[in-house]
Amino acid sequence: MTDPLDNLIPHLAQCLPTDWAVAGIDAISRSERRFTSAHISKIAMRAHSQRLRALLPLLDSRAESGLESLLRVRLSAAGIQIAPQVQIGPFRVDGLIGERLVIEAAGYQFHSQREDFEADHARAAELQLRGFTVLQFTYQQIVNNWPRVLETIQAHIARGDHRWDSWRRSGTS
Repeated sequence: MTDPLDNLIPHLAQCLPTDWAVAGIDAISRSERRFTSAHISKIAMRAHSQRLRALLPLLDSRAESGLESLLRVRLSAAGIQIAPQVQIGPFRVDGLIGERLVIEAAGYQFHSQREDFEADHARAAELQLRGFTVLQFTYQQIVNNWPRVLETIQAHIARGDHRWDSWRRSGTS
């Protein structure tokens, strides 16, 4: 018997826009560890799904939420590479662009408790003290106002906020 998820994955690839398809397949990979890149590649071959094969390079189960996957794929489509789930000292951040531009994607689902909210803001403040630029975006912003999110990130990159040498030249070191 074929696993129902083996049947679902090609349909996600076929029926959803690229960013949402990757977010869905990444979520399956996160929750079901047997869905490795190799396994998904076999599914694509069995299903004769060129669309799924085309999505394979975009998949990355390191993202801890679909929102992070959406962010990563949308930035990649804009020519911006973001490293997911980067450890910076004692902190793990959702994404890092270049050397010092931290991007946080905060869905209400994971930040609905006051303690989570406070911890996120304390972490952002500590990272800023260490010289990182921290941008925090909500689910609503990423999903419903993507052009503004992208514009904001591009403006920070244009200023050099992703590079240490730019930070040092600005006199903040």
